Amino acid sequence: MNQADPTSPSPDSITHKLVLLHQATQALSQTWQFEEALQVVLIKARELTGAAVSIMFLSDQNRSLERSSFLSSPSKVVAAPNEAFWFHWAEQTVLTQTLIRVEQNTETSWPDANLQAVLALPIIAREKLIGVLGLGYLEVMNLVASDIGLLSVFCGQVAIAIENARQRRELEETH
Repeated sequence: MNQADPTSPSPDSITHKLVLLHQATQALSQTWQFEEALQVVLIKARELTGAAVSIMFLSDQNRSLERSSFLSSPSKVVAAPNEAFWFHWAEQTVLTQTLIRVEQNTETSWPDANLQAVLALPIIAREKLIGVLGLGYLEVMNLVASDIGLLSVFCGQVAIAIENARQRRELEETH
């Protein structure tokens, strides 16, 4: 009898995540106000990934992260996110243009003892950096390829939603 690989996600888990991704995409596509779109992103990121906290930094026209653009959506079990801590990982993500995964250890100074792991993902549209999405977890996570694929798709949808909301805001400001 073949046993399932314990490191691979169950089909029910994948189906559930795809439903959540679809719901997140629907919510983003129906949100046109810029600030509202950003809040939807943070809430849906937490729902989709099971993260205890989600944060985001947006980039300016020069593809540099704007420290003043820090947004967060913590759950009730974590303290308010430490901006300097998250900005450090967001900058590293910008430099590498890839997902960064960090787990708490004795050598790392963490501002929130409840968080055990952090992910930082670039948000990119048309080869242009839009920002960085950060996720904080209460447990060390076992990411599998389907999780990374799902996060990549989500970040792609986020990039489109943010760009659409920015364009709409600019259009409203000119008229």
